[in-house]
Amino acid sequence: MLIRCVERKVYIRSIIRKMIAMRRAIAFLAFIILVMLVADTVRSIPVTSVLLYSINVDRINLMGATPGNSNKAVIEVNVTKLEGFVCGLDINDFKLDTLKAPYYGQKIAIYSVRAAASARGQPHASCIYSMDIAPADNQGGQYLWGNGTYCLQLDYIKDGQQLVNKTFNFTVT
Repeated sequence: MLIRCVERKVYIRSIIRKMIAMRRAIAFLAFIILVMLVADTVRSIPVTSVLLYSINVDRINLMGATPGNSNKAVIEVNVTKLEGFVCGLDINDFKLDTLKAPYYGQKIAIYSVRAAASARGQPHASCIYSMDIAPADNQGGQYLWGNGTYCLQLDYIKDGQQLVNKTFNFTVT
């Protein structure tokens, strides 16, 4: 009787050990699957856009842009990558999205992109861009600046793909 009781305890312990080993194996397999999913997700992110490029908004000059008019404002930007400045860009290489506009404020658009006049004579002068921005045209005329803060997102686009963006704010008063 005592031998049977000891044998049962040994048998139960071996079953418990097997169950623990199975749980560990299942946890290990779940970890492997998770690692594979993360690796697959990371591979789908365009590494060039995350690591190589950046947009810098160097200056915002509102000039005569005031609430109720549609005068152009000027922003100076540059695009860089690991090797240095990205040069020779034009209006087709940028996209501007209005994320937030004040009450009665409208969508903002880029009207022109050129080498920044203040940068001429400096190294990489053709790699610093001056952009004229203003409220977008509409079918009946032009929208007007609203009184308050605008939040814009500037995208750098190459071959139809957004490589990097920069969000920035300014206030029209």
